[in-house]
Amino acid sequence: MLARAARPTPAPRPPSPRPARASVGQRAGAIEIARTAGTDEVRDEIDRELAVAQVALAAGDIGTALDTARSVAARAERAGRTGDLAEALVVLARLELARGDRAPATAAASRAAREAAASGLVRPRCQALLALAALARDDNDVSAASAYARDAADLAHAAGLPVERLAATGALDAIAGGDARADSSHGSAATMTPAAIEAAGRLLGDLGLTAMRPFRLVSAEGGISDVADADPEVLRLPARSLAVDGVREVIWRSGVELADLRRRSLLKRLLFLFASAPGRVFSKEDIVQSVWNVEYHPLRHDAALFTNIMRIRRLLGEDGAEIIRVTEDGYRFNPPKDFVFVHPVN
Repeated sequence: MLARAARPTPAPRPPSPRPARASVGQRAGAIEIARTAGTDEVRDEIDRELAVAQVALAAGDIGTALDTARSVAARAERAGRTGDLAEALVVLARLELARGDRAPATAAASRAAREAAASGLVRPRCQALLALAALARDDNDVSAASAYARDAADLAHAAGLPVERLAATGALDAIAGGDARADSSHGSAATMTPAAIEAAGRLLGDLGLTAMRPFRLVSAEGGISDVADADPEVLRLPARSLAVDGVREVIWRSGVELADLRRRSLLKRLLFLFASAPGRVFSKEDIVQSVWNVEYHPLRHDAALFTNIMRIRRLLGEDGAEIIRVTEDGYRFNPPKDFVFVHPVN
């Protein structure tokens, strides 16, 4: 899959020290330093904002990284600066993958790979290829995933990029079903600094290219994806009109923790059942068997089922009756388009 460059590849810009500084814990003020950097460190405003996005990504400030990367991508495209566009798209691809949003991640990674190749930029091209490897692995296309990761490893080795090389090696291990390691015990990390090893590990984690991705996301359409990080900010839970957080056992609605489910075990099991399969019609028999773990009997269960459905609707807010609808055959969960249910993988 490696495309041959039609012209000599220009030397890549030296990496900024800012992401490494943020990644090893010196995060206080790092984003502000990048935003106010002088012209001796960055060429212009696009470069300055790109540095802000990269520092925010390394520091875990998802909101700043997303907003800034989107702004940089739009401005770089208007200015015809394909290299900066590729860098911004890589940040977006990593963030979308970390959040489990596959469609925007695919679009960002595919375009980042093209723009980086056209600009002769190896680092963003490697990271875009790794994002595409992660997406292919999630589609169970092991052959394509391995090819993307091998291309990234070859490019990183030829360009002398230790972070991307270690991440690509770990990705190949994960795709093959092994343990994706990006630590000092890995042979490829023998001469790397702790900051560089940490950066490789974060790259693997953002892309989901780890052997263990312990959290599962269910979208409003019923799509399922697994991620390594269930942090509410990473998954944009506070920004969604409805999110069921099965990790912390709360309901989020437009930035507010609407309900705590930790002491409501029956309502929690009932809501999680609906949230796990949006659009599916659950019969009374299905619900009683799943939630109460007994055979359904109308005289024993109809009143309790009706009462608990009403309670969940009230927990969901004024439109709860629209979200959990009655059908001829049972009940259907009909969440908003930006809904997500996150829960640990059993």
